[in-house]
Parts: sequence; C-alpha cells; structure tokens
Amino acid sequence: MFSGYLSQSSAAVKELTGYRQQLGQSMASVISVVQQTSASTEEVASMSSQQFIVSEELVALSGKLEVLAEKLKQSMVSFQG
Repeated sequence: MFSGYLSQSSAAVKELTGYRQQLGQSMASVISVVQQTSASTEEVASMSSQQFIVSEELVALSGKLEVLAEKLKQSMVSFQG
C-alpha cells in the first residue's frame, strides 16, 4: 500500500516536472516574441520620426518652390511686357 502511494507520488512528481519544463519553454517563447515585437515597435517609431522630418522638409521645399514659381511668373510678365 505504501509503495503504491510512493509510486503514485513519484509519477505525479515526474508529470509535474514535465509540465514545469513545458511551461518554461512556453515562457521562453513568449519572451522571445515580446522582444521581437518590442524591437519592431522601436524600428517603426524610428521610421515614423524620420518620415515626419522628411515631410517637414518637403513642406519647406514646396514653399520655396512656390516662391520661385511666382518670381518666374513675374519675370515672364516683365519680359513679355
């Protein structure tokens, strides 16, 4: 009888050890995914920041181009007149 309980206890410990190992592997996988997601998020944030800077530069250049186009238009009017 005692050996039966001992046998059951030993089997239960082995089963729990297996579950513990599976849980450890699952946690390692989750941690890996979280790290990859974090790295991707940082990369996207960096790209967004760079894109915003480029957009601001394009707006500034667009304004300069508009001024130049107006000057060219006035020069053409003067030249034709």
